[in-house]
Amino acid sequence: MEQPPPQQPEIEEARRLSWGDLPEEIIMEILVRVSGRFRAQLKCVNKSLLSLIDKPRFAREILDKINKSVDKDKYRGLVLSEQNNGGYLVRSVALSGGDVSLGEFDFPPEDNKLCSKTLHLFNTCHGLVCVAHQGSLYVWNPTTRECRQVTECVANQDLFGIGFDPVSDDYKIMVAPSRRYFRCQSYQVPKVFSLKNNSWRLVQGFPDRSFPYEISYGTHATTINEIAHWDATEKIICWANRTIQRKKRIVYFDFTNEEMGTLPLPYDDDDDGMITSLAAFSGCLSMIHYNGTVADDLWIMEEYGVKESWMKLLTIDNLFVEDLALIPLCWMGDEIVLGVEGEPFLIIYNPMERTHRRLELCGVNPRSTIIPLLDTLISPNATA
Repeated sequence: MEQPPPQQPEIEEARRLSWGDLPEEIIMEILVRVSGRFRAQLKCVNKSLLSLIDKPRFAREILDKINKSVDKDKYRGLVLSEQNNGGYLVRSVALSGGDVSLGEFDFPPEDNKLCSKTLHLFNTCHGLVCVAHQGSLYVWNPTTRECRQVTECVANQDLFGIGFDPVSDDYKIMVAPSRRYFRCQSYQVPKVFSLKNNSWRLVQGFPDRSFPYEISYGTHATTINEIAHWDATEKIICWANRTIQRKKRIVYFDFTNEEMGTLPLPYDDDDDGMITSLAAFSGCLSMIHYNGTVADDLWIMEEYGVKESWMKLLTIDNLFVEDLALIPLCWMGDEIVLGVEGEPFLIIYNPMERTHRRLELCGVNPRSTIIPLLDTLISPNATA
């Protein structure tokens, strides 16, 4: 008879603890110090612990403690999707002690290697990932492996972003037309989906049913302060001389007010450089700006929404490789972890010494997609 696989030492130790005798506050302090994956595994220890961990309030309290932690980056990981033998493989990437470790996720839960060419990771919020797969839209927590199918028959060229509305305590998904569908009238009005109400509604503020922003398909939303952001271009028609101008914009969607708008750039919008990526870095909205040389400038918006608060944190140079789309992910000690769009490696950059090294993601194929992930227990079904 086949023997069951041995439990991890941490799980065996957890089973020996008398969790039922511990105050909830002590359990909270214990669980906030361990990984989200370990928290999820603790559900199998006993029924009382399962009941506590499954409470939405408990998951929210752990999230609040993580957000207030001075060492928040230790709770961060990465989710990576890659083409694999005609399908897709979804992996986790953990950063620890200057090294990386890879794991595999089941997505959808009953399927690992996806026999599909239409898997897209759009963005994350509070550990929930917005995923489009085979014409359906999902909200997925890779840490707990919970997955919720939101809707079927979504357009393959639509853009999605997930965010949180703290007023209604509701996670919402915004869908907007990508540049591919810009000329298609039926796809020009953004919509928002409420996970709590399980329903769609149109975003107000577009009376002529015209969506003025062009966002390239595949652009990932960056969520800061429960607001999603995209690098976009606005088409401005000058009727006087019958010309069309295109201006660089940072477009946002406020999930509480369900409104779209733009944020100021740190430089004039006629600047010859370009935004290569938006990201959440050090708790702020950040952007990589290619300055027209072989270097990239990393900017952060210290006070959200205030143009004067943009600060050029550093210039990333000496990489000796051109045309890399860099994504600032997190600090690792005194070094910065940079993702590279479509490449199977990370770059660890030392801003003091202006040196860098590569962390190879062994076995990962090129043309991969990588997005940051916060390790939480938030359930996509909590408001279903």
